[in-house]
Amino acid sequence: MMTMSEFRKFNAEQDRYFFSENTMRSFNSIIETGFIKGCYFVTSEKCPGGRHPRLYTVREANFETANVSKASEFQEFSELDDAVNYIIEEL
Repeated sequence: MMTMSEFRKFNAEQDRYFFSENTMRSFNSIIETGFIKGCYFVTSEKCPGGRHPRLYTVREANFETANVSKASEFQEFSELDDAVNYIIEEL
């Protein structure tokens, strides 16, 4: 299994832009966790302007295609622990 660092590199090598500096900056994204249960991880995003709180999204990595997809609704969770628990208990 790949580490997050290895997957980020693989993602870029496959001409995908999920982890690119411009994409991360435009969504004000942070990778909050490494992989949990193999392929799931949590990101957080914050809308520009600071008027809204940072919210969390569960993501799924595809190690064959380098694709990243949502495993929860975008910004579904208001707490990091809730997003992590969703992975552990529901996925």
